[in-house]
Formats: sequence, C-alpha cells, structure tokens
Amino acid sequence: MSDEDDYMSAVFVDPKADDKPTESFNNWRKRKLNMKPERRYMERELKRPKSQKVLQEEIREKGLATPMAPDNLGFKLMAKMGYKSGDGLGKSNSGRTELIPITVKLGRSGLGKEAREMERMERKLKTEMARMKAHQKMGQMLQRDFRSRMRNQFEEQTFERDLYKSQKVCHQLDGEKGHTEPISTYYWPDVVMKKPAEGDNVESGIVEYVSDDEDCCDLTTEEKLVAITSYLRDHYFYCLWCAIKYDDQDDMEKNCPGNTKALHEDE
Repeated sequence: MSDEDDYMSAVFVDPKADDKPTESFNNWRKRKLNMKPERRYMERELKRPKSQKVLQEEIREKGLATPMAPDNLGFKLMAKMGYKSGDGLGKSNSGRTELIPITVKLGRSGLGKEAREMERMERKLKTEMARMKAHQKMGQMLQRDFRSRMRNQFEEQTFERDLYKSQKVCHQLDGEKGHTEPISTYYWPDVVMKKPAEGDNVESGIVEYVSDDEDCCDLTTEEKLVAITSYLRDHYFYCLWCAIKYDDQDDMEKNCPGNTKALHEDE
C-alpha cells in the first residue's frame, strides 16, 4: 500500500462484492465430497457393458426406424412387380405405405393370456361403469321422489291452513245470516261441529268428539276447500284470498283475480 492511498476513499469504505468470499471453505469441501460419489457412479455406469436385453432393444428400435433399403430382398421382389418407394400397396396404390409394426412380448406368460386379461379388465370396467350409472340413476330417482313428497306435503299443509280459514269465515257469515246448521259438517270448523260421544264425561275433561257426517271423510282437503270457497263466492260474494266481501257478483268479477290461490299470487 502506498503512502498516497486515502483510507477514506471508496476502495476502503465500499469494497467490491468480488472481494468478498462467495463460499466458505467448509461448504466448498462438503460440496466436493458430495459430488465424488455421484461422479464415480456415473463413470461406472458409462464403463459398464450394456446387457443383452438393452442391446436387443436398441437394435430393434434402430431397425424399425430405418426404412426398407433398396438392396433388401423383399424390396427387390416388390420392385419387380412395379412397386416404388413411398407408394402404397395395391393396384391403386392406396394401401399401406409403412412397415407393419411389431409388438414385442414381454414376460413369460403364454400366448393369448394378455389379450384375455385385457378383455377381463374391459368387462370389469364396463360392469363397474354400469353399476355407477345405476347408482347415480337411483340417487336421482330418490331425490326426485323426496322433492315430490316434500312438495305434496307443503301443498297439503297449505290446503289445511286455507281450509281452516274458509271454515271460520263460513261459520261467521252463516251465523250472521241466522243459520244454525251448515250445509255439510266440514263447512264449519271441527270444534264447532263435533260433539261428545255417548258415555263421555264432559266435566272430567276427557272427551272424544265425533262427527255426524260420514260423507265428508271421503273428500280430500283440496276438494273441501274448493267446495267451501265456491259456496262463499256464490252466496256471500266473499273471496278467501282477497279477504274481502264484495258488494255483488259484478264487483267481485271486476276486482277479484280469480277463484284460486295461484291466480292471486300471479297478481
């Protein structure tokens, strides 16, 4: 170092990155030691003679990749019959243009066993696919059946609620008109129409109610609802879903959407 060097210069303050050691000696030694076994293994593999099986595969692949030479005996026989290199076989030269590929049989199994194994695997695969399709179809059917049952259950509950509302309205309007009995027992609520059975003690609180009209049991909830709503519309000009008693038939036809709940929901 000369006397003219300045210790505050950039040479001493910011040394270059190249001057810093990029790798410690221990890391370098470990890396070299780890590379020696790999290098030795590669050298042994290169020096090791190829097996007979590998040599046969290389010769076979090379022969299949090489086109038929003109000095080949088969090529000479075909050339005498008018064949030219690159043309297809046949009278119109529309046949095969390449050599027939060969399939090398591996393993010691008998001839035809591999084909039978392939057929067995295909049948097993087809059976499994058919089973999966049947299972999927059954799942879809169960899902549709569940949705249908839930929809029917919801509709039945809706009919029961509307039926109870219509029975209460019918009982109220018939009472205002002075009627003491309905046209049929199901036109009024069950609490109003049913009476204690014979032999029941009303004072004890244990009462079994019975109905006089047995024909109403044959009707469904929807049929009962249709009958009562039609009765209310015809006699009292009352619409259950509008919850309005109209003045007359013309007023109801003009302002009421229709005689079903679906028509009222569309509005």
